[in-house]
Parts: sequence; C-alpha cells; structure tokens
Amino acid sequence: MKPSQMTRLPATLLAAGAVALSAGCAAPPVVVPVAGLEASATVALTDLRPATERESRIFALLPLQPGFGVTRIGEEKLSPPATRLLQHRVFERAGAQPPAAVKVHHLAIYQNTAVASVRTAFATAMGTSTLRAGGEIGGDAARAVNNLVAGARFDALTGDDEWKRGTYRRQENPKDLPAIIVLVETEIDGKRVFTRTLYKTTLHEAGALPNAVSAAIDYHLAQRAQ
Repeated sequence: MKPSQMTRLPATLLAAGAVALSAGCAAPPVVVPVAGLEASATVALTDLRPATERESRIFALLPLQPGFGVTRIGEEKLSPPATRLLQHRVFERAGAQPPAAVKVHHLAIYQNTAVASVRTAFATAMGTSTLRAGGEIGGDAARAVNNLVAGARFDALTGDDEWKRGTYRRQENPKDLPAIIVLVETEIDGKRVFTRTLYKTTLHEAGALPNAVSAAIDYHLAQRAQ
C-alpha cells in the first residue's frame, strides 16, 4: 500500500459510515403494485408485534461500533407494508376458505451492508472497483437462504444486542454481499411458525426490498403448509 493511500484510511472509515448511512437513510416508500388488494381485507389479521419492529433504526454509524452497517427497515419503507402483503398472500393461497385468524407475532426486516460499505469506501480510496472486491450475486436461486427460527434465540437479541438479528453466518453469504434479512412469526388457525430469510442484494438495488419480503412470505407460508 502506498503512503498516500495510508493517509486516506481515516477518511475512508468515515466514508464507509456515509455509505452505510445512505443505505439506511430516509427515502420514499417502494410502491408494490398488487392486483385485487381490496379483496384480501376480509382476512382477519391481528398485528401483535412490538412497536419497534414497525420503526426504522440505524444501529451504528462508524465501522468500529457494534452494529455498524445493520439497519432495521420500518414498515413505512413499503407501500403497502409487509404485514398487508402477508395478509394478501394468505388470502391468495387460501382460496375460497381463508383462515379464521392470522396473528403476526413478529415481522422484522433488517438490512446488513457492513462489509459492503467498508469495501466500497476502501475500493474507492484505492482506485479499485467494488465488483472486483465484492463479486457477483449469481442467479435468482442463489439469492435467498431460508431457515426456521428458535423463538428463544430471537427474543434474547433485544436492546443493545438487537443488531445481531441482522447478521448472518459466513456460509450463508460467503461473498459478504449486502443482505436483507426478514424474520416472520405467525400463528394461523392455531399453527405457529417462525422463519428467517436472508436475501442477497447489491447496494441500492432497485426492487430488492419487495423481492426480499416476497421471498420471505413465500417460504414462510410454505412451512405452514407442511
């Protein structure tokens, strides 16, 4: 590394914070066109989520702070919000016999751009491309990683540890690409299911949020059917 590049490192760390901030900053909601949305309002849905799951939050701004690069995505980022999309998808799958009751215990969305933010800032400072540093996502099938969730583990990650809900294992995302993590726990007609979907994206990718939520809802409802 050249001396001139070494002197850029403090500024680069601040730039990484700016990249992370831009990934989680205020923006108009993404409008998701849904045909026949009005019909699904007949499905009785009770939102039992903690109020914080509806709100956006940036956990840290500097690379050396715990939770850097992880943001909670509030329901204002999607129109209609994720719970309404879930309600409609339940209606679509149920056909002529919708469930008597849908209880949403958790529907929390996190974005993790920690490595990508630092990578982008350093690549800019060093004069390299972010694509060389980060690699490509691959096909659609490679984007989503799904699994069931242990409720006790999720509940333990609150307060100062909440940001850990937005982390991933290396084998889930070996290239450390930006990721949207959607956690859904519902109780439908007495059956309770808790799922997690990690959806790999690129920084500021158009359509990433609705696509991640759609993939998470599809997986979640498929587990209910088993």
